[in-house]
Amino acid sequence: MSDGITVITATEIPGTSFTGRAAQPKKGAIRTERHHLVGLVESRFPYVTNGLHSSRLHLIERRHDGERNYFTMRDHHDKELTVHLDVVPLPAGIVARTYVNTTSDNHVIQLSDAIDAQHVDRALSHEVGELLAVRERARNNQRTPFQDSLTRGSVRGPVTLSDEDIGRVSELNHLAGRMNDRSLAVRVRSKARKEFSFLLDHTGLRSRAFARETQARVEEQHAADLRIASIRKHLSPVALRELKGLSVPIHQLGGSDARALSDFRARVRSQPARNMTRSGIGNHTVPGFRVDGSAISRVELTTEALLMADTRTGISQRTLNELRAETLRTGQSPGRKVIIGGGASLAGRDPDALLIDARGRWHLDPGEGLFQSADQVRDTRAVGLGYSHQFTDPTNRVTMQAVQLWEDTLASRGPLVDGSARLVAGEDGNLWAHIVPNDGSESLRVRVEGVPTIATGIPPQLIPGADLAVPTIAAVHDRLHKILPDDSPVHERLSTVTTARETLEVLRQENSESALRANTTARAAMRTLDAAVDWENAREILPGKVLLGDEVSDNKFDPHVANSWLISGASGNAISAAEIILEANPDARVAIVGSNIPPILFEQIPLRAARERFETAHGGDGRLSFHIAPGNRARGIPLAYNSEGEACFRIGNVEAEAYIASLARTAPVPEAAQDLSRWVHKSNGNLEGDLMFDKNSQYLGYSLTFRGQGSEHQVHVTGAASGFLPNTVFPPQVQNALNDMGARQVPLQSGSPAVGFAPTAWQSVLLAKARQQGEVELHKEPPSSWIRAESANVASTSSIAAASSLRPTSAQRNQSRPEAMFPPRDAPNSTISTIRGRR
Repeated sequence: MSDGITVITATEIPGTSFTGRAAQPKKGAIRTERHHLVGLVESRFPYVTNGLHSSRLHLIERRHDGERNYFTMRDHHDKELTVHLDVVPLPAGIVARTYVNTTSDNHVIQLSDAIDAQHVDRALSHEVGELLAVRERARNNQRTPFQDSLTRGSVRGPVTLSDEDIGRVSELNHLAGRMNDRSLAVRVRSKARKEFSFLLDHTGLRSRAFARETQARVEEQHAADLRIASIRKHLSPVALRELKGLSVPIHQLGGSDARALSDFRARVRSQPARNMTRSGIGNHTVPGFRVDGSAISRVELTTEALLMADTRTGISQRTLNELRAETLRTGQSPGRKVIIGGGASLAGRDPDALLIDARGRWHLDPGEGLFQSADQVRDTRAVGLGYSHQFTDPTNRVTMQAVQLWEDTLASRGPLVDGSARLVAGEDGNLWAHIVPNDGSESLRVRVEGVPTIATGIPPQLIPGADLAVPTIAAVHDRLHKILPDDSPVHERLSTVTTARETLEVLRQENSESALRANTTARAAMRTLDAAVDWENAREILPGKVLLGDEVSDNKFDPHVANSWLISGASGNAISAAEIILEANPDARVAIVGSNIPPILFEQIPLRAARERFETAHGGDGRLSFHIAPGNRARGIPLAYNSEGEACFRIGNVEAEAYIASLARTAPVPEAAQDLSRWVHKSNGNLEGDLMFDKNSQYLGYSLTFRGQGSEHQVHVTGAASGFLPNTVFPPQVQNALNDMGARQVPLQSGSPAVGFAPTAWQSVLLAKARQQGEVELHKEPPSSWIRAESANVASTSSIAAASSLRPTSAQRNQSRPEAMFPPRDAPNSTISTIRGRR
């Protein structure tokens, strides 16, 4: 099965004007500004839903969440849902996309900020149709088909429509309505007719074979007939009528229709599709499928995952042997393109590069699966990572075994070493990767060719009491190096110590501690140093009972070391740790203490599932409790002593035998590049950082440039790690802007953070494509296109002109309008009434 899969959303139709790129305005015309485009999208949404989907959706009211308007709706099963709308930069080839969350029933439709205003209704029609299809399939617990059916080509067996197919049918219904709306100008209706005909061609609903090609025409017509039969019940009466007249072969069409179709086909041949596929990154079988194209079944998953893990181990051993043999043969360390780290970033893996991956995170996590359901990460198929519905039901979590199978398959597509690596600047001016294999064999090094990629995942967690400005001992050392005099003996001695207690001892022996504590510029460093000393002491006093949440997720702990656990921080990591402990130890009780529960957790499965299983208030067995209050913040490790004089942990009235810190993330230079950072410091060089974007304003990660001793080395950081900018390189306002951008790019209603599994896979593929095409752009801050544009209260002349052909169809005008949705005609600052009034 080929991995060139179109993303399941409203993608461009090659050869038509339905694209995510607005045409250059003619002289004297004004392109619709983003804030007016937002207002236009919000105003058109009620017309689209009422006009095309009134039998399945009822608009209740428009609300405001403090940042943006959104809509509450009720479906034909009397279930309430919400739809949020936004206009954002989207990847090339994508006109619109929808985050469908069948867990919370909160959904987000995003339209390209470069879309032509005339296509807003069509894009919304597609997205609403697809949204309804996903919800209905999830409600009936139906699997999604592996491929779209409305594509050209032969058909084998019965036709099963995908969510994307249903979206295309909604486009047909929309275009048919415009073709027959007598209130529209003839030019507008004629254009809709052409687009309807072009879409029939694109979706395989018409035979394209020449009249003389008898056998081919028979086969194609049979396939088209099967597709038409499958969509018939989804078509409006007017769309069905138009389809009958226009789905005939080109030689049976009338003159103007035939000429338009001929021109369209010529444009398609000369302008290849710009769909988001993995073509060019490597022609491989999609993970979860065999070479012959057959799908691995759910029953076979365990066996196949183990076989692929063994395959990966074998490739790692073979790669190590080849590297060592080349070193012996040539007397020199081999040169290779290098990738350090894996995870979901393997979706964009360069098969020619040497992958060095510790095989961590998802290969270690003993939990049930991803925090997202199969529906929430359904776009993984678009980037060739895997089919999220293949091994689980729509509203269930994607299992760890499925993730491991996908990642091992992708990792095995080229040379790899299971292990870790550090990048080191050589005295010869070269950049070297020092590799430590997981199998315990002798370390080795390779000369790095080109720009290496680091994708080592989210950075370490903060220990209680540490200062985010100087979050780690390595950062403490860096800060002290900058503060202490150049001739201080502390510099050399710190290079030989790694722990907080050793660091503090050096400062005391060199009589530097008092001066540093009195120095305001050293305050944050000393605060972190003290917190780290307390942490190390507590871990020594109570071995195995003082942990970071990541140690639980990586299964580096004993769940039976205690029966009462206190987790500080009500994060997703805390929910995961509680789930793992309670599952592994039937006698365990867990208390989660924090100041608030992040809103995104209510969009995901684990919080609800954990409460239903383990929390008394939600019908569980009572082994899990939450203690959420504004003042419940970790100000240090809560070590205490009980009435028997035994060491324990206490926050407020919550006491436990073991403690887990699940707090914020640190933001250091990635560990794989920290030797380079130290090299820059020692050589009095400089370290510069840039954000990486493609030409469509898609975030690809960040770039670090290390300069010292007359040499310069560049490193690209992508994946989850790229969401946490090193605070010694990037100013806080850039991180804040990146956070704001991420919240729009991957809204919390999706159930996934911007650094989550599916977004990381997308980012890695976009980075690979941008590199291939030489389109990686360096920025000091996110592009202005990511600045939130508020919807215009009053439509401008330019936006009204751009939307002049977007009148409601006769069917839409005849629909009843819920009063809460539409303000009175004389209401001030009403986008909807203003647009209607100017028509």
